[in-house]
Amino acid sequence: MTSVRVYKKAVPMNEAIEIMKAERGSHFDLDLLDYFFSSRDSIVAIESELALV
Repeated sequence: MTSVRVYKKAVPMNEAIEIMKAERGSHFDLDLLDYFFSSRDSIVAIESELALV
């Protein structure tokens, strides 16, 4: 959601997180989303690192 696609603009990270929280259990798997949120700091660090490449 935070990456630009041919068919859709990227959304800011905070908006993407709110969408994921709102759709938790319906559009997004409960366990996977819980793991994502528990690993969020690592994911953001990797995203920042890759943006520099």
